[in-house]
Amino acid sequence: IELLVAGRYLDISEGKFPKVGFGPNFRAAAAPEFSLFMKRIARKSGRAGAGGGHAFGSSGTRGTGAAADGAPGELFERLRALRKQLASEQGIAPYMVFSDATLRDMCARLPQTEDEFLEVNGVGQTKLLRYGAAFLAEIAAFENR
Repeated sequence: IELLVAGRYLDISEGKFPKVGFGPNFRAAAAPEFSLFMKRIARKSGRAGAGGGHAFGSSGTRGTGAAADGAPGELFERLRALRKQLASEQGIAPYMVFSDATLRDMCARLPQTEDEFLEVNGVGQTKLLRYGAAFLAEIAAFENR
């Protein structure tokens, strides 16, 4: 579901009782040539729990802040904490602020402006207005540390 929301094929409403509906790209999913793929992360045998079960690359890239052992990146964790704080303040589930897939895309893109933030999968005008300033400030603080 997160993948469909991030691709804007589905939309989840805000509020105490969210509704799942069609997103702006739903028509593309009806085309016969449409296909959707999700990357499966292969786990090394004998190392159960070594990476915490998170789907992060091990490249140590600047954007995710991922450690060499594939552990979750610092920026991702900071964005998750911000998401949880905002969700708690509003009395909603964290995924209703942004999905994990959207947070990962923020880590990869490192948006600095509102226009760049709108390019992140799962971000539209409403979420930009509601959460954009807080997330852009957190990304900027991470970049300037």
